[in-house]
Amino acid sequence: MYSEWASLQDEIQCDKANQSVLHKFPTPVGTTVATSVVRHIAVSLSITANSQEPCQLDSDKEVKWAMEVLCYGLGLPLTELDTIKECVNVYCNWLTACMPPSPNQPPIPPPIRDDPDPYIQDMIHHLLNLFVPRPGSDVDSVRKQAVFCHRVLRQIQAIAKESTILSRESWETLLKFLLAANDSLLSPPLEKGRIIVFSNFEGN
Repeated sequence: MYSEWASLQDEIQCDKANQSVLHKFPTPVGTTVATSVVRHIAVSLSITANSQEPCQLDSDKEVKWAMEVLCYGLGLPLTELDTIKECVNVYCNWLTACMPPSPNQPPIPPPIRDDPDPYIQDMIHHLLNLFVPRPGSDVDSVRKQAVFCHRVLRQIQAIAKESTILSRESWETLLKFLLAANDSLLSPPLEKGRIIVFSNFEGN
């Protein structure tokens, strides 16, 4: 799709910034870690109901470890839609750190709140995993994946319109994200039906 963009082709299509350390472990191990950790992060940040314990992500090291797990969770099979949804919720809320504060802004880990720009770049890279087709998934699950993708795109659009603190590097990351997402969504479908689900999706 990007043959005319020779200078960006490798960078967009071969970028490994959306890979997690959990990808180095067997799939059952990564899935178990992701489902457990992501659920706790989502609940503790009051993104889901019945928050029990606060999630103390107070250092850069802790936040980056959690982001490795969230990165992996975004690429789980569509049989794990609940975990994928929680990953999307967490990142969409953390991305608001680069936007003007609002009265209802959700809790954001202090390292992200204090210096959002580098974390924003990593989160945008990780969110590409959400757009990767999952061969063999049923149509209903793919429709739900499309809903999640649409939410992320709306959040990216809001950032582009409202953020006043993004660095040049973050703007470049955002642009490459959009190019890579389009490359995934508009490339020839891996199976009958996928292109129909995404191309006709209007969002909710």
